[in-house]
Amino acid sequence: MLVYIMAIMNDMQRNLGVDLFKFFAVFWVVGYWHIFNYVDFFPSYKNIVTNNLTRIALGFFVFVSGLYCGNSLQDRSHFQFIIDRLIHLYPLYLLAIFLFFLGVPIIIILTWYIQSYYDRALVRIKRIIS
Repeated sequence: MLVYIMAIMNDMQRNLGVDLFKFFAVFWVVGYWHIFNYVDFFPSYKNIVTNNLTRIALGFFVFVSGLYCGNSLQDRSHFQFIIDRLIHLYPLYLLAIFLFFLGVPIIIILTWYIQSYYDRALVRIKRIIS
């Protein structure tokens, strides 16, 4: 976090206040849409206020990201901008694809192993009972 703040302070085109709002918007959206939807720990979090606040935070994040993306286009040509974006995003995209194709077979194998373990345990329990 400190490295991120120092990088922002060195880059005079960025606004620290807007970046902090963007930071909190990301945390709100991730926490609300991606974490709370998988747990029932806070049953009253789904209401009209939090739903509208999430939509506002998401819209603000997308707007500010596009604004910064457009400002970075002013310093270079369209071709150089596209090349920089590809260099910036493509390695993470390839890593995500690799982890997905690595993870799916592992999950299938683990599911098969656990299912066969429980099937064998169920057979043993039935033998003991009968």
